[in-house]
Amino acid sequence: MQELDARVWQSIEESRKLPLCALKLDLLQEAVSWADAHHRIDLGIAARWDLMVVARNLLRGDVLTVAFTWCLAQYDRDPKPFHGQDLIWFYQMVIGQLANLPDVPRRKLEEMLDDLGRRLQESGRSLAPVYVTRRSIAADLGDPDLARSDDEALRRCRLGEGEGTSTNLRDEMETAIFLDDEEKALRLGQILTKRGRSHRSAELSAECASLLLIPLWKRGRVAEAEQLEKICWRSFHPEQCYYWWHGELLKWLTLSDKLPRAVSAYEACQKAIHAYTDPLSRLHFALDAGVLFDRLRREGRRTLPLRLPEWLPVTASEGQYSVVALGDWLLQEAAELAERFDRRNGNNYFRKQRQVRNELPNLRPVVE
Repeated sequence: MQELDARVWQSIEESRKLPLCALKLDLLQEAVSWADAHHRIDLGIAARWDLMVVARNLLRGDVLTVAFTWCLAQYDRDPKPFHGQDLIWFYQMVIGQLANLPDVPRRKLEEMLDDLGRRLQESGRSLAPVYVTRRSIAADLGDPDLARSDDEALRRCRLGEGEGTSTNLRDEMETAIFLDDEEKALRLGQILTKRGRSHRSAELSAECASLLLIPLWKRGRVAEAEQLEKICWRSFHPEQCYYWWHGELLKWLTLSDKLPRAVSAYEACQKAIHAYTDPLSRLHFALDAGVLFDRLRREGRRTLPLRLPEWLPVTASEGQYSVVALGDWLLQEAAELAERFDRRNGNNYFRKQRQVRNELPNLRPVVE
């Protein structure tokens, strides 16, 4: 018994000492396996709690969902071993990750949101987490009306309840941009554009900063965008995980004529795409990288000296990749994934996003 406890906790503590990486995840999965093999629910909860956090940060929705499902079932049987720990945040994250899978129907997501709401009401808590989560996945569903209705519901919730209604700056900015209200996003991001930094975490600052790069570029506010680019680079570590905001940086580098840095960023991001990367992340990356390859084609660039994953269906010749071949593959990837998500969502939102990216290089900044 003591030996098992020591073994599980050793893996948990070792993982906590590591930076965000695959090994961190492996150690925690190993701890879960040991706990389950000996039917130790307490250790299984402890190991899975850390595992869910790491899986979320690595965008491993597959691992997160399996661990969460086990925890929720255990909690429903007996909540005492959880010692008051709250599963609500993880429930929100699971719904968000499942929305990234085109094979998960919208009906299933709604059922999970209803269940989340029921649990909140039974515990006498605010429904704000439901509104925040549904507003967040509205973009994944290509449904601006849903985003507006839940944004309004969240506003009423704040005014009427004042408890449990907090949301972060990135959520607010992402919603504004999804609803084509770039001016609101810029107002929300003033703490970044005026001071060049944020009181929030470095990662959150980079995510928020990246959302403003293109809106600032469109308005000719290049100097401000340059300052936000510096914030982005400080947290740009695709070797840990590819995040969607990396694509915003990639587009900005392309549009601001920093093509060598854009190519380098593309290479790092392409290496971060794996077999387990969720389809919506792959779609966002293909759409954003397509802006770079469209620019390279226009400038007559024929090859790039890159080191890319072997699984890519495009091969190199003497270390050189064809710009046309890579660009065509990214276009095909984006088209296939956009069709799958639009079929799930019942609209043509992502097919339109392909057109939005195609037109982006043709825009000319208007100085305010």
